[in-house]
Amino acid sequence: MPELPSKYLENFSEACRQSGDELFQRHSVVILLGSSDMVSAEITDNQGVHETTWEIIDHRLVPHCDCIQFSKDHVLCDHLWASLLAADSSGDLLNAIKKKHTQTNHHCH
Repeated sequence: MPELPSKYLENFSEACRQSGDELFQRHSVVILLGSSDMVSAEITDNQGVHETTWEIIDHRLVPHCDCIQFSKDHVLCDHLWASLLAADSSGDLLNAIKKKHTQTNHHCH
């Protein structure tokens, strides 16, 4: 498994990872902006287009997705897993690997 996703693996359920893997493998993720400290992406699924971001803030990797699951309950979603895979693939969020950042306090159910 790639280094960045494996670091945050325990925050996502298996079902969430499987769905996110499918989105990533279907090329449903488009990175809009990426750097060593953040990534912004659009993910297209059967419910439309969702915007996600992962950003390092105060030594924490902070996620955001505009989907209902995350917006309403702050639960990590398949869109965030897919964008994490895309960030790893494109070399973004490298500081999340290099530095000892605490993990996000969100979890996928």
